[in-house]
Amino acid sequence: MFRAKRAISAVLIVACLGIAAVRWLGHGESVCAQVGPASADRSAPKVTNVFPTLDVPYDGLGSVWIGPDGLVMIETGDHDGLAFKFKATGLALVERDAIVSFSKGKNLETAIHRFGVVNSEEAAKISIVYDIPGYLTLDYDEATGNLEVRVEGAKQSFRARFNLKNATVLQSPNGRSDGTAQEAADGTSCQCRYDGPPGGNCSASKTCPAGYDCRCRCDQLGCTCSSCSRVRFDAVDVLTEEPLE
Repeated sequence: MFRAKRAISAVLIVACLGIAAVRWLGHGESVCAQVGPASADRSAPKVTNVFPTLDVPYDGLGSVWIGPDGLVMIETGDHDGLAFKFKATGLALVERDAIVSFSKGKNLETAIHRFGVVNSEEAAKISIVYDIPGYLTLDYDEATGNLEVRVEGAKQSFRARFNLKNATVLQSPNGRSDGTAQEAADGTSCQCRYDGPPGGNCSASKTCPAGYDCRCRCDQLGCTCSSCSRVRFDAVDVLTEEPLE
């Protein structure tokens, strides 16, 4: 049996060398790279990489901010949390029975916001499309990469399921895993302005360190900006539920 295995290996090696020679002469493509076991499925980020300083599951005060470019900023009561960008193409925020969630449906009469293509440099200058403070629940399953987010607000509740398994991990600006900030002059800024009735005008702005981001909201209720958060992931998948008929 051992000799047979060696003989098979020798045949494979000779075959690979022969195919490589043919490819070198310009007559074909090498298939030797296909010999062997298939690559393993991509694993989801560890919970410590998603929430380095926050214990999850988390239940407590918090808020969720959503930008027009698909930026999600999750803040806990002490301003800890997570920021990432999801794949926003074709998605909309919808409200059904005071519950706000994502949907891919086309005919959405209850759409709060439909996501389109937004220039990343302009996104921070556009008032945030949705934010909700309240009682925040976070849970993450590193076996599947599923992130559950729920906020129970005073008049609305928000719920969403994201998947980080195929997301792009964004490194800190200076290459350190702890995300130590650089000078604020090298960072980004967010701003907005509301021109309401006489005496009702307001504006808000904030500058964040490099690798960190923020979003502001300006409307008749006032002007405010989120905390600066390091954006840890890009191209996060949204697991949607189709709207009820």
